[in-house]
Amino acid sequence: MVPTQPSLSPTDRTLLRQLRRGPQRAEELARHLGVTASAVRARLARLVACNLVRRQPLRRQGPGRPGFCYQLTVQGERALGSAMPELTAALWQELRRSSPLRRGMLQRLAQTTAQLLAAEVHGHSTQERLHSLVQLLQARNIRAQVHAHPETDLPVLTMHDCPYAALAQQDRSICAMERMALAQVVQAPLRLAQCRFHQGEVCQFQAGS
Repeated sequence: MVPTQPSLSPTDRTLLRQLRRGPQRAEELARHLGVTASAVRARLARLVACNLVRRQPLRRQGPGRPGFCYQLTVQGERALGSAMPELTAALWQELRRSSPLRRGMLQRLAQTTAQLLAAEVHGHSTQERLHSLVQLLQARNIRAQVHAHPETDLPVLTMHDCPYAALAQQDRSICAMERMALAQVVQAPLRLAQCRFHQGEVCQFQAGS
C-alpha cells in the first residue's frame, strides 16, 4: 500500500524549502517566516510526526535546557517534488563501494571542487580570499560570513547553510571533502570547528596560521 502524502500548506512548503539550506533552529525559521517561535514549533511538531523533518539536539553551550535544530528528511525532499536527494545518495553509495579508493576519491572531489571555486575567488591574503569566497557563496544563496577568532585573531568562516545538506546527513566524509576544498581555495589550512550535522548551530571553519 502506498503511504498517503500529508497535506502541506503554503507555509509548510516555505518552511521545508528553508530547511533545504541545512539544519536550523526554530528561532531562525521563525525570523524567516515572520511568525513566533511557538507557532513554528507547533508546525514543526506536525512535520516531524509526518517524518518530513527530523529534530536533532544541539551541543550544550552552557547551563539551561538543551537546544534543538531541525533538518529536512528524504521524505521531506520528496514532498517538495524532488527526487535529486535519492539519486545523489544512490550515486554516492555506489562510489563508496570502492572502499580502497575512497580517500583518493574524496581528495579528487575536493581538488575539482576547489578548482571550480578558485576561478571566482580573488585576493592575496587568506583574509581577502575568505571575504571573496563569502561573496561567491552569498551569490549562490549560501549565507556565510567571516570574523576574527576572539582568542587567536585568525579568520573564521561561518556558513549558515550547507551546500551539501542531502549528502552530509548520511555521510560526514562530505564535510571532510568540503574542508579540503575550501582550504585549497583560500590557500590556508582550515579546521572544521563546528558542524550543523553534528550538534552545531552553524558550520565553522577556523583558519590556521
